[in-house]
Amino acid sequence: MQANTALGCGILIAYDIYELQGSIILLRDIYLFVSSLGFAVRDSESSVLVGE
Repeated sequence: MQANTALGCGILIAYDIYELQGSIILLRDIYLFVSSLGFAVRDSESSVLVGE
């Protein structure tokens, strides 16, 4: 019985880590997307300034 409980806890912990990892990857993707948008905006602003 105890072995089953330990196994169940192990699976839950592994699942929590997997969920957390997914959240971190999602946050990283959002951060990369936002920063790439920021770079695109800055590039277009600088090219407008150079154009003048």
